[in-house]
Amino acid sequence: TAVAQPTLAKDIKSRHTRRFGIIQDVPAGVRVTAAHEAATRSLSACAHSQPRRRRRDNMAARRVLSLRGADTSKLLQSLCTNNVATWLEGSAPALAAAFLTTKGRVLADACFWRHDDAVLIDCAAAAAPKLLRHLKMYKLRADVKIRDEADLDVVTATSTLQNCVVSGSDPRTELLGSRGIVEKGTEGEAPGLYLRRRLALGVAEGEELEGAVPLVANLDALNAIAFDKGCY
Repeated sequence: TAVAQPTLAKDIKSRHTRRFGIIQDVPAGVRVTAAHEAATRSLSACAHSQPRRRRRDNMAARRVLSLRGADTSKLLQSLCTNNVATWLEGSAPALAAAFLTTKGRVLADACFWRHDDAVLIDCAAAAAPKLLRHLKMYKLRADVKIRDEADLDVVTATSTLQNCVVSGSDPRTELLGSRGIVEKGTEGEAPGLYLRRRLALGVAEGEELEGAVPLVANLDALNAIAFDKGCY
């Protein structure tokens, strides 16, 4: 059962600090952990460097899963950290969330996207097989079809994305820019630019989060946890 916590301000204010040689624009309320500092130290050179080639690239480290069926909302509501039912009743295109192990540690982080009659899950490529097994294990007889959408990719940008299956502001913080699901082969922003923004903000994702306690990883400050949804 989720324990009630103080509600964070909805309007994210930023503060500027200089850490490890790069300027960080950190959302107010976000705690910079040792994991974030280590990631920033090891990749600060990458954050400063300009891509040698100006080709465009997609986020190869992400995969897209899809859930369709009458029980999609119920299944996701019972398994993730955020309030999927409330989100689906609203108009926001995306929702940040995480799936946890039985010990309450992060199994996978995700961004949910609404598209027609489906919910698309943008997750780390390395976590996709585990997340598929997790979803299918708890599906049982629920009316949900789960697919690995190999023909879809994830792209990011600092401006509005075009030619996307679905897109919008990053649901964790608008400081990360825009994010979208596209058909495979559609170009995204230049390599390294999203990584630079993410590291500058101290936002962990993918393998960096596996096994972490959600609150230690700032998932509450990044709009990925609903404390009022009850048990999951």
